[in-house]
Amino acid sequence: MKTQLLLTAVSVLLLAVACEKQSNNDELKSISLSLRSLENRLEKIEKRMGTLERAPQSGKETIKVASDNGNVDEILEAFNEKLYNLEQMMVAAGFDVLSTNEDIEVSAMAELVEEKTMEKRREKYQTSMRELRDTQRKSDSDNYGTAFTELQEKTRFRWGGNRNESQEDREKRMQEMVQAREDLIRQYPDSYAAAQLRAESAAWNLMQNNYSEALKTYKELMASGKGTEAVNDFGMRNATGLQYSLASKAIEEGDYATARSIMKDLESSSDDLVMAFEGFGGGRGRGGRGGRGGGPGGPGRMEDNLISKNQAISKLNDKMNSK
Repeated sequence: MKTQLLLTAVSVLLLAVACEKQSNNDELKSISLSLRSLENRLEKIEKRMGTLERAPQSGKETIKVASDNGNVDEILEAFNEKLYNLEQMMVAAGFDVLSTNEDIEVSAMAELVEEKTMEKRREKYQTSMRELRDTQRKSDSDNYGTAFTELQEKTRFRWGGNRNESQEDREKRMQEMVQAREDLIRQYPDSYAAAQLRAESAAWNLMQNNYSEALKTYKELMASGKGTEAVNDFGMRNATGLQYSLASKAIEEGDYATARSIMKDLESSSDDLVMAFEGFGGGRGRGGRGGRGGGPGGPGRMEDNLISKNQAISKLNDKMNSK
């Protein structure tokens, strides 16, 4: 029974390898080969143990088992080493407990593998995007200097202010921020920062159910020098997330030609993952201030809305076909 459970665990690990095959082919091929080798060894050991159990026993009789890989002791030693490595991989994958529970079906383990795989992809994607964001910020700073950096600081949205801030002071602060954003886009139209501000403006208009203004700002974003490249403060690509949300809204508006055009823009992106927010057009939604609430209309963490580009396109096509 234990051997069967281990074989099941191996099968699920092989599924994990399949799910991750786009991430690191050389490493995954090595892991896959090791796992298949282990699976074969487990099957051989199970057969040999069955032979031993059926063999006649006596006090004077010594059982010897011939093998291409040595005697039983050597086989078991190699098996224990492989088993230890397997256990470590299972712990790292997060389903070590499930693999030893006879009541858990393989499908449940497979779902866990898929979930862990996507979580790993999200983490890897956001790490690379944050690194790219830092590079973009430095590029803007190096290209445009101190005046740009000071203006960019004024564009940052800050909630609340101080406790004693009056309504008049708050409105003045908001007006200064809006003006700084307009000034930055006008003075530095080809900067990464300007692209990010355009994307934020388009998203805000979508949240306010202002489809025409959102579409106008999106076209300005795509016409700008850095429109498809800019990364936001959350470590996510601005353009692809906006494309998904705007295409979804276009379908709701019955503007199918625009939706198809935006979907083509999304398909041509080099991004593997897409920020797929749902439910734009209803204010802030459960995401609150755009923080850890999952953004507009999306529960949970913001990064939980990251899905594969193929899945995003498929969801948009399904929505289009349902109309």
